[in-house]
Amino acid sequence: MRRTLLHGILVFSLACGVAFGLDWRNRAKLPASSYYDLWHCLAGKRTEPSHTAIVAVDDESLSLFPMTPLVFWGPYFARAIEVLDRVGAKVIGMDFLFSVSAEAWIARFTNDPDQDSRAYDIPLRTQLSKGKTILAGVIGRDNEGHGRLLLPVPDLLYALPNGRADVGLGNMSTNADGVVRRFRPTFSEEGTQPKFGFGVLLALRAAGRNPSSDIEDLGNRTLTAAASPQPIGFVGPPGTIPKVSFARLMELNALQYREVRALRGKVVIIAADFSGVQDIHPTPYTSGTLFGKGEFMTGAEIHGNIVETLLRDRYPRAPMMILVVLGVLGILCIAVFAYSSLNPWLGLLLGFGLSSLWALGSYLWFLVGWHVPVIGAQAGLFTAYLGCMGFRLVDEKDFSCKVKNLLSRYFGSQVANRFLTCAQSTRLGGERKIVTILFCDIRNFTTIAEHLQPEEVVEILNAYFGDVSRAIEEGGGRIDKFIGDAVMAVFGDPTDERNHAWQAVRTAREIEALSMKFRDRMAKRFIGYDLSDFSVGIGINTGPVVIGNIGAEDRMEYTAIGDTVNVAARIQGICRELGCIILASRATVTEIGKEKLIYGCYRDMSVKGHRESVQIFEVRGLAR
Repeated sequence: MRRTLLHGILVFSLACGVAFGLDWRNRAKLPASSYYDLWHCLAGKRTEPSHTAIVAVDDESLSLFPMTPLVFWGPYFARAIEVLDRVGAKVIGMDFLFSVSAEAWIARFTNDPDQDSRAYDIPLRTQLSKGKTILAGVIGRDNEGHGRLLLPVPDLLYALPNGRADVGLGNMSTNADGVVRRFRPTFSEEGTQPKFGFGVLLALRAAGRNPSSDIEDLGNRTLTAAASPQPIGFVGPPGTIPKVSFARLMELNALQYREVRALRGKVVIIAADFSGVQDIHPTPYTSGTLFGKGEFMTGAEIHGNIVETLLRDRYPRAPMMILVVLGVLGILCIAVFAYSSLNPWLGLLLGFGLSSLWALGSYLWFLVGWHVPVIGAQAGLFTAYLGCMGFRLVDEKDFSCKVKNLLSRYFGSQVANRFLTCAQSTRLGGERKIVTILFCDIRNFTTIAEHLQPEEVVEILNAYFGDVSRAIEEGGGRIDKFIGDAVMAVFGDPTDERNHAWQAVRTAREIEALSMKFRDRMAKRFIGYDLSDFSVGIGINTGPVVIGNIGAEDRMEYTAIGDTVNVAARIQGICRELGCIILASRATVTEIGKEKLIYGCYRDMSVKGHRESVQIFEVRGLAR
């Protein structure tokens, strides 16, 4: 019991170490993110976006001005901003990098560097000067890998009331697997502009915050240069944030469209969404599908989700560590106890059940905005199962060895192995085999026992049987049973040795030699007792027997039954009459071959319980 308890404590400690080790400081990022992504895909659309919308420059919009490159769309963008301003949009974000000036191109190709070329983007600059529009910048890399800040052209940048403070950086923050799950609130040091991410700056302006400040509080979050990346609280898969075609804003009656009027009070992002656009990114909805890959999300949609996260203060939150710890400890405690008590298959089934239950709980908590880690608890359950099964295997192996050693003492190692490896070996019945039976008895043991105490008799028998048992086992035989001061041995079972008769006779000669040495040893041990007449008689017979389990279903004995056994026992009894030590039947001698033995007397003897006489031979030695 104490050993089992110690094993349980060790396994529990190891499982806790694995569980908390994987979850601590997000060391298992990819496995943990796999569940996080899966929950997003299973949840689908989680809430209705209430703060953001997208004006998409789609294929329909491009078809309105097929001959005009985007660089010359300044007047159209001005028109769109004007419509959005009139409809009551709270903030407008231009998710385009105006790194090339249309006016500069016009001046270059028309040789008109003066008034006409400088007037092309006046409508756009006029709309930007109203202070309701945010432009996009990006931190890129030059050929040497150094960071490079890409901003809108100076003409547009100077039109912004707050200058660089009205520029948001559109860079995406990705995990190690390239998936966008987080956003960086700031990208630069305090006092440096632009510093806020594009979506963050839109949210700040929508909340009425001053983007020129070094520290901004939004909801329960403080946005500083030292702020770490924050998780995005996605409102749903790609397409959840409502979109309005840019073409609708170009129509004269644009304000009459209900979808346009629905943009009132919202953060509106104008972005490219036509065929072949490159501003798409993998999100949890891309990698979390069970089969294949999901849709990519446009940069504008990701920025929109960032705005929703900040304005709704809807971050995926981690629960109190103490609650997670208590939950993991509880589930691992149940698992370790069950693994130690149930059979392995039921334990494995329970482990899958607990693992699934924890995952289900994590998913339900996810639906209400909490992120409960899964992989650590599941790894702990798996570790606990392996640990418990390992200790159980060790315990079962120890128990099996003990059972084997115990059975070997009663039946011999070969029969014990047969019992443990073959289920049918424990059934009643047996099989017919040709074997050699050896009976060995101590002469005059009753007379010897009269002079000794019971404890001394047992001491002699144990010492004598120990020597005889080793000789029989080393000679290839199996001890069938001890009968008082006699021993019965079987040669040729359970192995099918063909020379079992020769093994029996050779063992008999070895027992004869041992008996002489044993007599001298006992004489020294029991000084004053007359043990000089200590000797043995050995009878050997070969023939068919039935070997197997004899008895009842609840009490049986593995032994040999048949006339061959009875004759061997009678031959052993004749040893005293003839004054011989080893007597063998003709069947045994014929099995061996007469030329291999040295004989003494031989004769036909009547055997009690046997109608026909039995020819027996005295064995005095083995031929060289």
